[in-house]
Amino acid sequence: MSQNQDLNLIQDKKKSLFLSVGLNLVLPGAGYIYCHRIRQALLAWLVIVLFIFTIPLIWLPEVIGGLVLVLALDGAWVAQKYNKELDKKIASLMKTCPHCFEKVHPSAKVCKYCRHQFEA
Repeated sequence: MSQNQDLNLIQDKKKSLFLSVGLNLVLPGAGYIYCHRIRQALLAWLVIVLFIFTIPLIWLPEVIGGLVLVLALDGAWVAQKYNKELDKKIASLMKTCPHCFEKVHPSAKVCKYCRHQFEA
């Protein structure tokens, strides 16, 4: 597989911040599964179940609502962290222009920043 194909595959793996939050709001832990964090998803489900069975019924809606909100915000953080890891991989695959030292696509023939032409 070429470096260009590797770069495209990594870019396609990026996760949507809003989808991760939405999934955690609808089904706590689903946003973690979306970002390949299975252990965190299982822990989120375990905490929700424990709260359901241990909190008095009068407090249950507030506690579960607050917990789901925290899980949604954490889902956003997890998606952002996942995408930063992918950005590091993408940056390592990019080539550096010798004139302006900016990162450009590996298949670029001309630097989009300074218009330097790369050798074939």
